[in-house]
Amino acid sequence: MGEMRLTTTGRMYFVDHTTKITSWEDPRISYVDHAVLTHIVNIRRKVIYFRSQPAMRTGDGILAIQIRKDHVFEDGFAALMGHATDELKKRLVVQVGAGDCVHHGGSLRFIGRCLGLSIFHRRLLDVSSITGLHRTILKKGSSSGIGQPNNEEYMDSDSSVVEDQLEAVASGLMELIPEELIRIFDEQEFGLLIGGVSEINVDDWESHTDYEGYAATDDVIKWFWSCMRNATQARMSKVLEFVTGTPRVSASGFKGLTGGNSLHRFTIARSGDTSQPPKSHKCQNTLNLPPYSDCESLERQLARALENT
Repeated sequence: MGEMRLTTTGRMYFVDHTTKITSWEDPRISYVDHAVLTHIVNIRRKVIYFRSQPAMRTGDGILAIQIRKDHVFEDGFAALMGHATDELKKRLVVQVGAGDCVHHGGSLRFIGRCLGLSIFHRRLLDVSSITGLHRTILKKGSSSGIGQPNNEEYMDSDSSVVEDQLEAVASGLMELIPEELIRIFDEQEFGLLIGGVSEINVDDWESHTDYEGYAATDDVIKWFWSCMRNATQARMSKVLEFVTGTPRVSASGFKGLTGGNSLHRFTIARSGDTSQPPKSHKCQNTLNLPPYSDCESLERQLARALENT
């Protein structure tokens, strides 16, 4: 089992708890070619640097936002656009209760603020492409020495409309995330920052998991990880979504998993009747796993749990 740590200077190193050996290279992904390995290390370093900057620190206090179920957009718009960015960087508590047209440019700026808020508070979004947005941000900063984007994409008849829309989104985003921090990522990395990665590394998952009422050496825990290692990526994503609410992990891996309003490690708790499927607490990233008597029972009951979600 491996673990990533940081030196006092911020350099990453890795500990192999099986061999008791430390190294600069991650032993869990030693089979990956050098180019891929370099990219993985670079994005992790960038995320660590990104999260360590003063502009990315959570403010003191709590900002409570009330959202009516039948007025999600209107109430969300009013809350996000009606507060200063310093207020939005406090711990967010969104309360959803029961129950005039918005200017188009303001709506897009609102979307940008939503993106910025998700990045700041470490929430992953399911977005198909942010290439145009990233290039627009670079273009907006071109006057301060940033390289010009490839403008060929904007040469069609709707170019001015597209640019105006992207600039409105970019403006809202940069109200929360400084432009100079966005510029440390390339287009692909920026997409990973917003949407996370879909491929799940089981060793990383296991090394960042806590146990309540169980030990890592208990049979049921060994069976669970055996099931995950034999599962497809799609299956693992379903399990992850069942427990955490999202099928993806952040660019920094399971170390960056969030729950509620803060970082919260994946947790497996001893709880429940062995005749019933496991349950989950998504706000706490916790899987309530009964002490099944064999691996087949665990697999069968876990499948039942996933079918009911």
